[in-house]
Amino acid sequence: MNQLNNEFFTENRRKLSAKLGDKGVVFIAGNALLQRSGDTNFPFRQESNFYYLTGVNEPSAFLVMDLAAKTAFLSLPIRQGIHAIFDGTQNLQGIKHQSGIDEILDIADGWKRLSKLNLKKIFSIVPLEDENILANPFPRICLKTLERDNVKCEDISKTIASMRMIKTANELGMMSRASAITYATLNEIENTLALFESEKVLEAEITKQFSLRGAAGHAYQPIIASGQNSCTLHYVNNNQRIKNDSVILLDVGAEVSNYAADISRTFTVGKPTSLELDVINYVNEVQREIIKEIMPGMTFRELAQSAHHKIATQLVRLGAIDEKYSKEDVSDFFPHGVSHFIGLDVHDVGDYELPLEENMTITVEPGIYWKEKGVGARIEDDIVITKNGAQIIGYNSISLL
Repeated sequence: MNQLNNEFFTENRRKLSAKLGDKGVVFIAGNALLQRSGDTNFPFRQESNFYYLTGVNEPSAFLVMDLAAKTAFLSLPIRQGIHAIFDGTQNLQGIKHQSGIDEILDIADGWKRLSKLNLKKIFSIVPLEDENILANPFPRICLKTLERDNVKCEDISKTIASMRMIKTANELGMMSRASAITYATLNEIENTLALFESEKVLEAEITKQFSLRGAAGHAYQPIIASGQNSCTLHYVNNNQRIKNDSVILLDVGAEVSNYAADISRTFTVGKPTSLELDVINYVNEVQREIIKEIMPGMTFRELAQSAHHKIATQLVRLGAIDEKYSKEDVSDFFPHGVSHFIGLDVHDVGDYELPLEENMTITVEPGIYWKEKGVGARIEDDIVITKNGAQIIGYNSISLL
């Protein structure tokens, strides 16, 4: 089963209400369709917080929760007339069933209904500004509409993040499915690697395998990095021929019910050199050691320090740096963090100052990138923190809780 039921989303709204109290209104907007060119759009992906509270994947929708009345409604553009002819009508009964919300209004009626509520206290999510990646405009458009009526919103991003940071059994089930699909695909790719002449063909095969195994698609742009490209951390061009006798770094993850997997493997094509094998094996060794160390109460800082020390030891072993190394020497070969939260977003929300606790989900992804040699390796798995340590998500079908 690749879908969460309405009990999950209803419970998330209940938990949020309990944290906020019985006064005020919660207003959460989803994402809108984004223009690709002309009158065509990019594939739609729902805003993760909106999905977490509703399970609805319709564009340009918003959720309103009246905390005092303990009621909620959804508002979205209900397709009629020519729009329904081209794009089809929505299954409103299905949306009610999926979300556990009985009242669905058209956009205009939704704004009218909202205006009749007590808007002295509104809780919402204020989108972050980032000049490197533009946020979907619909949430900010909605907030500006509210501001025209002199309504001030209290940002509850951190409140929802604290909820999303601890996964339920249902969430772990979706993540386990996404990871299992990714592992099965990578295993098949490893066994047939010699058949792929280019990064693009290999990407296409992974996309096909994800789809055939029941995923919605990729959780993020796949990294198919062969040869020298393996030293570029977020190489996504995926357009070069795969040369024989080289490494190929795959950083891919399936998406199931909007939940992500994020898994990296480094394979070799043809006859690998001893250096290539050493780099891959040493990174794999570091990753396994780190996972064994992880326990509730460990901090991200301690995790990073452990990874830095272990990678440094392997770099000395490789002869890449000498024993009197500096932090910068190590960073030249390992320039990224070893872990991040994962869930609805591949780089999920969470507080990196908090110690790890049971049912948090994070990645463990050490790497070595030796640019001068054209050899990059990263090994990455998603893990759930348990009371006894850490467990890799999706390796088997046993219960994760």
